[in-house]
Amino acid sequence: MATEVSYNGDGSNKTFSITFPFIKSDDVKVQVGTETLSSSAYSITGTVVTTDTAPGAGTGNVKLYRSTPIDYPVHDYSAGSTIRAKNLNDNQKQVLYGIEEAKLVTVTSGGITTGAKNDIHVNSDTDWYIRTDAVEQSMLADNSVDSEQYVDGSIDRVHLAADIVDGTKIADDSINSEHYVADSIDAEHYAPGSVDSTAIGNNQVDSQHYATASIDNAHLADDAVGIAELSATGTASGTTFLRGDNSWASVPSTSPLLKFAYASTSTEKNFSSATWEDSGLSISYTPASSSSIILLEARPILYLRPNEHNNGSAEVRFELNDAGSALDNMVYGIHSGSSHNDTYGYSSSQFNIPILFTHIYSNSNTNAKTFKLQCYENSNAILTINEAESGIGTGTAKSYFTITEYST
Repeated sequence: MATEVSYNGDGSNKTFSITFPFIKSDDVKVQVGTETLSSSAYSITGTVVTTDTAPGAGTGNVKLYRSTPIDYPVHDYSAGSTIRAKNLNDNQKQVLYGIEEAKLVTVTSGGITTGAKNDIHVNSDTDWYIRTDAVEQSMLADNSVDSEQYVDGSIDRVHLAADIVDGTKIADDSINSEHYVADSIDAEHYAPGSVDSTAIGNNQVDSQHYATASIDNAHLADDAVGIAELSATGTASGTTFLRGDNSWASVPSTSPLLKFAYASTSTEKNFSSATWEDSGLSISYTPASSSSIILLEARPILYLRPNEHNNGSAEVRFELNDAGSALDNMVYGIHSGSSHNDTYGYSSSQFNIPILFTHIYSNSNTNAKTFKLQCYENSNAILTINEAESGIGTGTAKSYFTITEYST
């Protein structure tokens, strides 16, 4: 039969039901956490306990338990007095309740209490254990501890006698590199011819381990000798070269071609308004040097003819990175006039041929750049590139735009 009940406090509830039988309300005790409350801190009405203060939040931190006094009987009898059944039952319950409470393991009093009992610790009526460090050598029988009582890895070198481990105690192939003291293996412990290429780490053999004149041509890899291995006089750099007399000499102030790029187009294009338009010739280029000269050369096949009976003109320029203006304001003009037979433009043999335009650009950085060739026509002219009209154009005309970079 139960003699106690536990509840979870929540900081607001003050009422708790008594679920076990008792004789008098004084026999019911209230414990909150580890503290047994004074009888003045709660009241009991029927089978309900009401605490003055709501217990704080916790799991099972509110316990109601019964502690029936057995110092004296609930009811005394005298000669000639009336014996009632209730009084007999109360006295019988007092005995029964006392026996129930005495056989329980409790936190406080009323039976066997929990806690340390010399070498034994009591948690409950079914949970007793030997306390930590309570078993000493005098409690062990001689030769009673064998290998199955040892925890794996529990025997350390402090518990081994000196020089007790010999070859018979070491398993074959069990000693690896971490068990050698640094620099403990010397030459006398290597078998002759036992060190081969597999036992040498990468990049471990340096020049002091080669015998003089021991490396011949057969042991040099192809292309193994570079600039750093040459013993030429002078300084090797990006501006010097190796001469036949095994010396480094400076490159001339104006070097040969550093870099070259080109673009071409055979697509016919008509320039239809008096604004600057891309010709289709464009090169995206990254200079090799931040202080170089870049030569721009364009050979567009242009055809210009006047509109009606007026003189016509057009212009050509180089542009950089869509800057909206010509490089250094360099603009080339083209002019034409009307012929006497009212056909406009000059004959293809004179003007439908490549026309050379050039410009020198002084570079100052190695940023990627886009160079373009652009054309402009005025309102009195009609300008085309790679025109392929019958009797005028070639039909396979191709214009070119090249850039060449020189160092300075």
